Amino acid sequence: MAIRNLGYFYKQAWLSIKRNKLMSLATVMTITVSLFIVGLFSLIVLNANYFADNIQRSVEISVFLELDTPREEAVDLQEKIEGISGVELAELTTKEQGLADLGEQFGQTHDLLTSLGGENPLPDYYVVKVASPEFLDYVTNSIRKLDYVEKAEYGKEVMDRVFKLVQYVRWIGIVIMTVLCLLAVFLIFITIKLTVFSRQKEIKVMKYVGSSDGFIRAPFVIKGGILGVVGAFIADICLYLSYYFFSNSISGAVSFITPINDQILILKVLGALLGIGLIIGLFGSNLSIRKYLKV
Repeated sequence: MAIRNLGYFYKQAWLSIKRNKLMSLATVMTITVSLFIVGLFSLIVLNANYFADNIQRSVEISVFLELDTPREEAVDLQEKIEGISGVELAELTTKEQGLADLGEQFGQTHDLLTSLGGENPLPDYYVVKVASPEFLDYVTNSIRKLDYVEKAEYGKEVMDRVFKLVQYVRWIGIVIMTVLCLLAVFLIFITIKLTVFSRQKEIKVMKYVGSSDGFIRAPFVIKGGILGVVGAFIADICLYLSYYFFSNSISGAVSFITPINDQILILKVLGALLGIGLIIGLFGSNLSIRKYLKV
């Protein structure tokens, strides 16, 4: 297939689209909706992973000491905790500071210690930060073995539930995206097949006079590629505008949820959709014409 024939192929592809306006429009709209949902689930999966990573990075280990722990021993524990592999920082909050912080929550004028009968029931405790989430279990178990430590925890059960939910979202997204891509391929297949069917006599004549399969196939494949890219481009515009509208709304309504705002990553998703649209169009059209090239 010579490069000089490209103009002819594109002209034939556009003529075919004009002749089958309604079917071409229906195909573009189906691809648009399908790829919009594919892109939407891609962003949902990316945001779920981003949310889980943020939770992991912000997790801290709470270490509560025994009530009768001498202050010297409580202070000395800091060096032992920070000596554990994977610990980034250990901050001590004394029982007095803990009571003062609790008093501030009830109001500065409220004498909390008097209300408790003059005794402070709070223990000294440490907040431990780890260098990486992978160290959480190891560091927690190591701290529990230290003297004067009554309890060390980081909410493992809650974390496991969050990550299990993220896994579910990821797999559901993959299944839905796969189904929608196959649906788009099917629509391209049907559209091109109808066009080919209406021109099968012409194709047979071209085969008999010696036209190559590539020469006959090219206009149909280009048509499928055009429909796929146009549908993907419209999906990209709708997805970009929708994502930033909802992400800004969510950020304003729910303070602890921060959607991904990485422009490069989002542009990669949009670019991937264009590539998927092109592949769907080329693959679907090539599949539909194979039967009619066997003369």
